[in-house]
Amino acid sequence: MSWKNIEEKPEEWDVVLQNNAPASGAFLQSFEWSVFQETYGRKVVRSVFINDENKTVAVIQAVKMMLPLCKSYLNVFRGPVGLVEPEDVHVWSETMAKPSIFIRWEFPDLIGSQKRHLGQKIKAVQPHDTHITDLNLSEEELLAGMHQKTRYNIRLAEKKEVQVLTENKISNDIWALFSETSNRGEFALHSRAYYETMLKTLVSGTCVAKMWVARVNGQARAAILTIDAYGTRTYLHGASSREDREYMAPFLLHWHAIKDAKNNGFKAYDWWGIAPVDATEDHPWNGITRFKTGFPGQRFSYVKAVEQTIRPVWCSIYKLAKKIKK
Repeated sequence: MSWKNIEEKPEEWDVVLQNNAPASGAFLQSFEWSVFQETYGRKVVRSVFINDENKTVAVIQAVKMMLPLCKSYLNVFRGPVGLVEPEDVHVWSETMAKPSIFIRWEFPDLIGSQKRHLGQKIKAVQPHDTHITDLNLSEEELLAGMHQKTRYNIRLAEKKEVQVLTENKISNDIWALFSETSNRGEFALHSRAYYETMLKTLVSGTCVAKMWVARVNGQARAAILTIDAYGTRTYLHGASSREDREYMAPFLLHWHAIKDAKNNGFKAYDWWGIAPVDATEDHPWNGITRFKTGFPGQRFSYVKAVEQTIRPVWCSIYKLAKKIKK
């Protein structure tokens, strides 16, 4: 098997992803996602793997993250995708990462499938565990599968006439929601420009970003950013206000996004991150996990992230500097 780097999107890229997409996070290996990363100012390495019959059987893309002193490392999230052997991945990594000091791998394989041993286990950037709702179910089945409180809160929000709509930009009141939620410690916040670039870039093709907003008397009280790709709508980021909490806006907001995805032919709604099975009582994600699992779905857990060291000396210097900074 051989591989080559590409700049333009080949037709086979989407075919490989459609046939081999992981249950969660396939959008991270979509060509459109790499264009968004480049638009935001990052460099991306894209490659295709070709078999002996000259057919593209796997794809991979890595985002280059810059460090001081002109050093860098590569992030490979949910890749490679397709039929590729670990040995071929290792050859690719040894060649492509020479300018970088390490590669952070978060493979698409589910627990129980083949693991690739390229480095030491590290904390993942993307969620290790997630909750996925099957949209092949009817609306009645989805409602019946909800926790009773979730179903009640959706009906309550409908009675209180919470307005749900999509918006194509991040207004000041929406950004205030994201900042408020991040300050509560519920998630790490990217820059406003990051989300704005996402919404401006991912507008068509196989990877599309949407902003959903729930308003109470015209005021934004909840917002979610979703990604549509390869039959799955992913709830990527969300925010809510402590004001007007009795309106239960987040519940109706997600229910609208779920119904819209189902009506448009999507097969799954990925909640993108829940606490692990063995989470302690003080785990920071326990609250959002209760909320997400109030909707019907199944848990998926991925293999641990690993770090492949390319330049040991510089890697040690980087880790020491990071430790001192903490």
